[in-house]
Amino acid sequence: MERPSELLSSLAFRMDLVEKDLGKLGDQLSAYVLARENDLKLQGIQDTVRRIEGNIAVSNQQIANVGEKLTALEIDQQRRDADARDSQNKLVIRVLLAIGTAIVTVVGGVLIALFTHILH
Repeated sequence: MERPSELLSSLAFRMDLVEKDLGKLGDQLSAYVLARENDLKLQGIQDTVRRIEGNIAVSNQQIANVGEKLTALEIDQQRRDADARDSQNKLVIRVLLAIGTAIVTVVGGVLIALFTHILH
């Protein structure tokens, strides 16, 4: 059987080993906790990046839709301008025809008056 002093020194030696192992375990646990925190932070950053990318995709789609609407409005405006020019041109032609008809009527009336005056 061992002596109590040997038991105490053996126990002290084992306690030192246990303390060292616990220290190493504590360090590993700290490193694991830090790594886990980093993983969680990275996950949060990745989620934020995905959300931002989604928002950018939606914004790009909205910009494309606005561009298409602007193009459609521009085409519609050009069509209205062309219709207005056509309407204005038709009005000018009608006015010129009315003026021409009036001039021909006046000239015709004067000629008829001259012929009738000469024939009398």
